[in-house]
Amino acid sequence: MDKSLVSRCSQTIEGEVLKWKERSLERVYSYVWLDAIYTKTRDETGVRSTAILIAIGLKEDGDRDVLAFHLGEKKVP
Repeated sequence: MDKSLVSRCSQTIEGEVLKWKERSLERVYSYVWLDAIYTKTRDETGVRSTAILIAIGLKEDGDRDVLAFHLGEKKVP
């Protein structure tokens, strides 16, 4: 995959993610879970396992929504 293609895709996705993060949460959630999942990320020092913090809400009808996520600052080797 071409490096410039990845960059263009990232720019498009960033705008969509920002809109999603700024959306209004007006629903009532019966439960909210906070958790972390780990994925590989690449930076100037190499590839590392990085936490993605995630909040999931259970709606009154039983469906779940991802309420928010954040790339963790602490990286594990």
